[in-house]
Amino acid sequence: LPGDSIADLASAAAAAFVGIAGGDGESGSGDPSSERKTMKEKAAGETVPGEGVKVPGLDRAEARFRVFFERLWRLLILTLVFAFCDTAKNLFFFFFVRTTIECGEETPDDFDRSSGDWSGSRYCNDRCRVTRDATLVSGIARGVEQFGQMFCLPAAGVLSDAFGRNVPFTVSFAGFSASMFLLAGAAFKQRGSSIIPLIMVSALIRGLTDAFGIARNTSITDLFESTKGRGFVFGNFGVFGLLCSGIAAIVLTFTIVAQNPYEYGVEFLVFAVVLFVATIICPLTLPETNTNPSRQMNFQRLSPFFAMSVFRENPVAFYIGLTVFFVVSAISVSTIMPAYVIGAYGYTQTEAVYVAFTIGFIGFLAAIAAPIIIRKLGNRRTLRISVVSANIGLSILCFSPLSSFFFFLGVIFLVMAILGVPAYQALLTTNVPMSEMGRTIGAVGSIAIIANAIWSPVYSVILQEVGAGGECADDTNLTLAWIPWGIATGFITAANVTIYVWFRNTTEILSNQLALKEQANAKSSKSKILDIAIPNAEHANDEIVLRELNARANVRAETKNKNFE
Repeated sequence: LPGDSIADLASAAAAAFVGIAGGDGESGSGDPSSERKTMKEKAAGETVPGEGVKVPGLDRAEARFRVFFERLWRLLILTLVFAFCDTAKNLFFFFFVRTTIECGEETPDDFDRSSGDWSGSRYCNDRCRVTRDATLVSGIARGVEQFGQMFCLPAAGVLSDAFGRNVPFTVSFAGFSASMFLLAGAAFKQRGSSIIPLIMVSALIRGLTDAFGIARNTSITDLFESTKGRGFVFGNFGVFGLLCSGIAAIVLTFTIVAQNPYEYGVEFLVFAVVLFVATIICPLTLPETNTNPSRQMNFQRLSPFFAMSVFRENPVAFYIGLTVFFVVSAISVSTIMPAYVIGAYGYTQTEAVYVAFTIGFIGFLAAIAAPIIIRKLGNRRTLRISVVSANIGLSILCFSPLSSFFFFLGVIFLVMAILGVPAYQALLTTNVPMSEMGRTIGAVGSIAIIANAIWSPVYSVILQEVGAGGECADDTNLTLAWIPWGIATGFITAANVTIYVWFRNTTEILSNQLALKEQANAKSSKSKILDIAIPNAEHANDEIVLRELNARANVRAETKNKNFE
């Protein structure tokens, strides 16, 4: 879905911002010989008199394009293949499902398929019914895939730690290949009672095996040690993946989707074969980055609910998890957007893809602007503004059954909420202790998957029942077509309320913690200085000196507390 790519782009922009603006802030040393040092020599650092061992060059050495390509060129090729196939599957899937819908009234062979009245199915000439039924099938399939992801992602992390990173890479390509083979079989068959089961099994296999993202991120973490280096790599990797997806979407739209075909079997089969070849090549060519696998399985971590105990233990994590659940439940309404613009406004499938491109471009601009806005307004204010923007957008979309003007105006406000993704990530990393970071991220990810798995099918069912309004409206469903957008508006409103309570309560919690730390630091600083000052004063037998040293101790403690705050 376009929304998935936009969210990935926002994450990439945030990571790139951390990589470019982060680090130790040191400038170059000006010593040409330092640039010729090996990575091991840079990591070892140098001994500076009075300061001990320093590692000044590791961040700068890793945050370079030359190092980026030298270490990751094989992974970049695999990412290109995976992104191209993933884009093809997402782009073709809804249009393929339309070709399988039957209603007893077949489309004439000479029907103009470039017309907005074309249904997309040769077995049903009712455009509105085809759109609603295809949305239902694709929404349920997406829910099934997300259900599989709930079990795949924890298992992928355990397997990559126990047996190496190449295991989830290979499983991802093999599962994706099997999924595409099943879709190819369904596309060749095109009609019959076995079509829906084939689609659902394909979605389940994809969900249970899609661990490419986890394998990629853990491999990068293995290869890059510094924070700035990892930020640089994650940011550029995200942009690279999105560029691959964008190019693939443009090429496939003009070469295949724009032709308005009835058959997608050959396309699915070609990509299935490509993925099968990648399954064989991947473990043979990709170096293993986990050079010391544990060879032990932690079965407790396999449960998707293992990490969720953090919500009971940490109030900040609880508010973050609740906010993510409400936001993802609201944004899952994007599942119905392609079908909605076709059903409500009579767009062709090519025009529907152009709408997705427009939404993606707006999201790209928002993602690029996010670091600048965060720098000006701060993370909390940016997150609030972004969620309020989503609230305004979804409220406007409630009127979209009446006119396409309300749809595009609402989408602009909704997509601008991308500004909040980097702000949310920054708040997560600064408000959760490092000891709980991994468990919190895992728990929040599980919450997001659960919300998507529940509400993507629900929105599809609602659209199938009430319709899209507009050109597909009748006296009954025109008054009900706003319901999916209304439910999403309710969820995003709940997210706004949660953020308000989160910021108010966590401010109090952090203030109390800060006060306790200030007291502890003040006592610690004062006692350390007086341990030296008091014996000297007693030796001089001078109360004035004692009071002066005591006053200086207090000043130093206050200065340290201000710096800490």
